[in-house]
Order: sequence, then C-alpha cells, then structure tokens
Amino acid sequence: MFGKKAAVGVAILVVIYIEVISYVLNSRHWPPLPREDEGGGETLRVLFVADPQIQGENNELPFFGLFTRWDADRY
Repeated sequence: MFGKKAAVGVAILVVIYIEVISYVLNSRHWPPLPREDEGGGETLRVLFVADPQIQGENNELPFFGLFTRWDADRY
C-alpha cells in the first residue's frame, strides 16, 4: 500500500514542479526589457498570441475535458 501512495505523491510533485515551480524559477532568468526613460530609445514590444490547442467540449470525457480546458486557459 505504501508503494501506491508513494507513486501518487511523486506524480503530484512532478506535476507541481512542471506546472508551477519550473515557471517561477526560470522566469527569474529572463532578461529585462530596456525602458525608454533609461536611454534605451524606442522599444518595440511584440505580443505574440497563439492558441496551439483549441479546446472544445465535444468528444471528451467529462472530468478530463474540464481539466484540459482549465489547464489551457491558465496560459
């Protein structure tokens, strides 16, 4: 019984690391954008918006579809 609990615990920790902790840790290493008032001149900022996975409600299992839409909408 302990083996199943340990496996579930490890799986939960892996998901938390992949979905939350790795993003927080890696975002600290992103280079800052220069500001116009700091002598950086005009800064071109581009917002790239894409939806690589279109989520829908057809042909999905009830709970799994709810989870995939929630996960995709967070980003």
